[in-house]
Amino acid sequence: MRVSDAVAKGAVFIGRMHDDEFEPIATGFFVGYPVAGGTCQYFVTAQHCVANKFDLKIRINTRNGQSEIYDLPSDRWYFHPDPKRFVDVAVMSSSVSLFLFDVVQISLGREAATVDLLDERDIGIGDEVFFPDLFIHRSGQGRNLPIVRTGTIAAMPDEPIMTRSGPINAYLIEGRSIGGHSGSPVFVNLSAPRIYDPTKPRRLPLGWNSPDYYLIGLIRGHLKAKDTGEYTTSDPATEDLWVNSGIATVIPAQDIWDTLNQPELEQGRLEMIKKAQDQSPDVPDAKPSASDKTNPEANPDHREDFTALLSEAAKQKPKGGQT
Repeated sequence: MRVSDAVAKGAVFIGRMHDDEFEPIATGFFVGYPVAGGTCQYFVTAQHCVANKFDLKIRINTRNGQSEIYDLPSDRWYFHPDPKRFVDVAVMSSSVSLFLFDVVQISLGREAATVDLLDERDIGIGDEVFFPDLFIHRSGQGRNLPIVRTGTIAAMPDEPIMTRSGPINAYLIEGRSIGGHSGSPVFVNLSAPRIYDPTKPRRLPLGWNSPDYYLIGLIRGHLKAKDTGEYTTSDPATEDLWVNSGIATVIPAQDIWDTLNQPELEQGRLEMIKKAQDQSPDVPDAKPSASDKTNPEANPDHREDFTALLSEAAKQKPKGGQT
């Protein structure tokens, strides 16, 4: 499948400094949460990539062909609020300028495959997916060089999948995830020829302005299968007895949406709207709606240029989550 070259700009790299060099270890991405008059920006990745980890950095490409490296404060992460299950999602408020940095901000409005959209567009097994991410053997020297991998949905998140961290709700995709892919955004391609469920009446297509790519979630990791005996060593390490099954797990976009709808983060959005209103009186006086997934997205940088990673208006203490 051919996808837009801009897709690769949706991935940024998380890593650490070693001998004054940035060493990437995982992937993350920026999303825009729709609010009155524009969007609030967040940085999203997998929880296991950042929880209880310190001295992490983020490298972001700039439009002049270079990159900038910023700290990722360990105390600014928010995790999924449900204490009864493990959801591998971490979010952090951010305000990266889309004018200065060569990145794509992913909409969490109507372009995210939340529960309602899955049914409305009949997204299911066999649909083509793709994800930009870190390939550690070709990460880029001085600048992020994401790759884009493709696959198909193998199973929907109908029941929990057992992992080392416990049961998780996730898509299964034929995606061949490897180390470094964790936290990558995953999109479903609805521009490809598809066969719909004939027993479910629905209005398709949805019109000329419907996006072809929808965010369905983020890469959590790959599932392993027991090796079949190809190893010739008489005493292999325990880990060597397992191989990549070719099946990756994807945390649903609905869980990202729910993570962002915690009271503390909603309060942060209200404060950002108030700050924008004080600077621009023409901004509508409206409260962001957690149920409104169709608000139009506007450029978040039309009021001021942001060069810092973290938003000053959303520095409230995060709520504790699973680790």
